Amino acid sequence: RKMLSKGVDVSTAGHSGQAALSVGSRVWQAIAWSMPERDRMNLYVALAEMNAGKKSKVESLNETMEYEIGRLSREVQRKKVALKEADMYRKKLEKTIEEMETDLAEANSSISHLQSQNADQTKRAELAEKQVADLQKTAGETMQSLSKERTDRARMEKQLVVEYQLREEISDQAQKVQDVLSRTAGEAKHVTRELKICRHEYETYRQSASDVQAAGGQ
Repeated sequence: RKMLSKGVDVSTAGHSGQAALSVGSRVWQAIAWSMPERDRMNLYVALAEMNAGKKSKVESLNETMEYEIGRLSREVQRKKVALKEADMYRKKLEKTIEEMETDLAEANSSISHLQSQNADQTKRAELAEKQVADLQKTAGETMQSLSKERTDRARMEKQLVVEYQLREEISDQAQKVQDVLSRTAGEAKHVTRELKICRHEYETYRQSASDVQAAGGQ
């Protein structure tokens, strides 16, 4: 209906359009054959109308289409570049992810190692605390033992002082006894000597008495 209302001969529209395409750019041909059949026929009609006497419009349309094609080509090129950059960025991200995974694995290994070291240090700290507690207990027992030894030593020293004083007293008493014995021995000698004298005198007296008695009897 559109073609008939414009007074275009449908029987020749396709041929005229194809003729316009044959003398037009290859871009038009590519565009025409990429369209659905109905749109392609409409394009043929439009080209037939332009070929009938609207040369400037055809050229303008050609320029517009070529500009659009160029713009689309540039857009496609930009998208290709962007896609390439995106692919490079993706690869870079993948590499970064691999490096991060490697770093994460190393970090996990380091954490495990540190946890192991921390466990060892905790065990050592607990052992050290136990040793300190044992040493404190031993030190307390030693202090108690030393205190007891000091007490015993003080008691022994006091006892030694008492024994020394007693020994001194005994020595003094022994000296006194010795003095008494010495004095007694001297007195005994004197008494013995006196006794001998008395005995001698007694013997002399007895002898004299015997002599006197004998003489008296005569």
